[in-house]
Amino acid sequence: MNTLYELFKKGFCLKSRAILFFLFLFSTVSNFSLAQENITMQQTLDYMNEKFGGKYVISINYGVVIASYFDGSEKYREDQASIKDLDTTRVYYNSKTKMLIVGCANPQKKCVTREFLGKRLFYGRISFPVSYSQKTTDGLVKAFKHMIRLVNEKNYQSNEPFE
Repeated sequence: MNTLYELFKKGFCLKSRAILFFLFLFSTVSNFSLAQENITMQQTLDYMNEKFGGKYVISINYGVVIASYFDGSEKYREDQASIKDLDTTRVYYNSKTKMLIVGCANPQKKCVTREFLGKRLFYGRISFPVSYSQKTTDGLVKAFKHMIRLVNEKNYQSNEPFE
């Protein structure tokens, strides 16, 4: 009984073997690129909410980012801003104040609406008091930037992990 290799060797000319080799190579490369899919908005939100552990919950509704702040199970504050009004260059961690900052593109505009203790206030940023490792803090900064870019940049895509 002939082995597959012997049949391959006998039945195909050099040109056919080359075509089959390139088909195999292409399918291998295609499978590799599929394994590194782009990070979706939902995956980004899931990552952030997992890291915040229920203390803060980030959601998006019709292009508006909603940051809900909790004390146990009770919501005490909510910040809202149109993602189009946020700027990736103004997303950073302030190590002095231990705050993760997501700033408005125009800080004088005060694009954030904050509901706090029954009052409606306006700010130039969303802020999160955090005390995480540098790796987690850097990951959250990347995630917020990714979220903003997904909305604000037409053809933006990324498969780069946050951490």
